[in-house]
Amino acid sequence: MLSIKTVLCPLDFSALSEPELNLAVRVCRKFQSQLILQHNLVTPPISLSAAWMWEETHVKEEQRLERERERQIQEVLRRLPGELKAEARMTYGPLDETIPALAKSLLADLIIMGTHVRRHPDHISKTERVILHAPCPVLTLREHTSPNLFSADVPQEEARLVVPLDFSEHSIATLEYALKLSQSFPFTIHLLHIEGSWALRDLRPGFALENRLKESEEKLKAMIPEQFLDRVRTEVMAGSAIEEIVARATQLQASLIVMGVHEKGLLSNLLAGATSTGVLHQSPCPVWYVPDRKVEGTSQFVSVGSAKS
Repeated sequence: MLSIKTVLCPLDFSALSEPELNLAVRVCRKFQSQLILQHNLVTPPISLSAAWMWEETHVKEEQRLERERERQIQEVLRRLPGELKAEARMTYGPLDETIPALAKSLLADLIIMGTHVRRHPDHISKTERVILHAPCPVLTLREHTSPNLFSADVPQEEARLVVPLDFSEHSIATLEYALKLSQSFPFTIHLLHIEGSWALRDLRPGFALENRLKESEEKLKAMIPEQFLDRVRTEVMAGSAIEEIVARATQLQASLIVMGVHEKGLLSNLLAGATSTGVLHQSPCPVWYVPDRKVEGTSQFVSVGSAKS
C-alpha cells in the first residue's frame, strides 16, 4: 500500500485555497498524514540600490502583510479537524523554488496545490514549474473545479482512476504507483494508451493503424498484475494525447488522473507542449503527477505554528 506520511500544501489565500485545503485534509485523513501548510512571501530586490528603494517604499507594507498572513494561516490551523496533525511554514523566495526545496527538507511524500486559469497559452505557470522540479509526487487541482477525490459523496465502488501510459520505463513506475494508491481506495482503474494517428511503421506493407492499436492493447493488458485484473480496464485509441485523456476522464466522471511527468527543460516544454502540463490545464478532476527523478534545492523557511501543542 502507498505510504504518505507528510503532505505539503501551499496556500496563497486566493479563492482556490479553500478547495485546495479541503482536498489536502481529505488526503491526510485517508492516509493519516501530517499536513504542512505553506505560504510564500515577497522577496525584496537583491541589489543594494533597489533594496534601499524597496525599504523606503514597501518595507512597512510588507511587514504588515507578513503579520496578516501569519494571522490568516494560524486561523486556518485552528479550523482544521482536531485529529489532524498540522503545522505551517512561511517561505521567502521564488515560489517555484521554495516549494520543491521545502518539500525536500520535510521529506514530503506529496505536494497538493492548485493551478489558476492559464492566461496565455505560452505562459508557464508556477504549478508547472513545481511539477517539473518537485522531489515527490504533486497532486493538482484546477481553478473552478469541484474535486470529489476521497469524498464521502462518491460511493467507493463508483470511484474511477484514469492512468495514461506511453510504454516508457517511467510508465511502469507510474502504473505501480497507481496500483498502490488503489489499494488504499477501491478505484476502478482505466489504463489509457494514445497512439498517434500516423507512424512510420504504418508504411510497412499490410500494416495499418489497426495493427498498432491491437499491438498496444496487448502490451497494455500484459502490464496488469494478475491480482488487479478484476479492477483494471484497458483502452487504446488514436488521436491527440491531451484531448483523449481529458475527454475520457470527463466521460468517466473520473475522481483522479495519475500520470508520470518526465524531466524536461522549460524551453522545450514551452515549445513542444508536454502532455503532462497540457492535461494540467484542462483536466476535469485532480491530476496526481509522479516524477521520474529527484531534484536538489535550498530554501529559507520558518515555523509559524502548529495545530497541536
